[in-house]
Amino acid sequence: MHRLLRQIRSLKAEAVPLIAERNRREKNWQEKVVPRHAEEHLLRVILVFRYGRPRIDKPLALAHERALSKLGIDEASSVKHVRKILKKESPDGDIESEFCTWVGQMPDWLRYLCVANISMIVLKLEVPLLPLSLFHKLSLTTSDMDAWPLLPRGMLEPNVHWQPI
Repeated sequence: MHRLLRQIRSLKAEAVPLIAERNRREKNWQEKVVPRHAEEHLLRVILVFRYGRPRIDKPLALAHERALSKLGIDEASSVKHVRKILKKESPDGDIESEFCTWVGQMPDWLRYLCVANISMIVLKLEVPLLPLSLFHKLSLTTSDMDAWPLLPRGMLEPNVHWQPI
């Protein structure tokens, strides 16, 4: 019994630096990586909204392709390009205020499809509320929901589980 307790104490002592390193990495991920992904996500959503003419009845991938074509850019350079546009448009170069402006102008269905609210929350920005009726009538596919921080490829689908009262 004493030998087992010594082994457990020894294992706990050996785990301390490993746990500390894991915690350090997770903290770095939460403070630096996730916000960067959220910002890039909103830049992509704004790109599609402003330049892609998205439609609720068409896959978002089509609007994304239109936006890239209209600006003459590819996906790899799209985030930098839109960031540069927003910095020029902002009086003080603060693109977060531009995020609030553009996301606030988007149709609810587009914010819902692109899960833009997740990025707004990560960046601690004011999140416009989505109407509950949207969740009742339309749903995201799992693949589109899991696309974050990239854009979804598809479109919203009718919610087959919704029953009007």
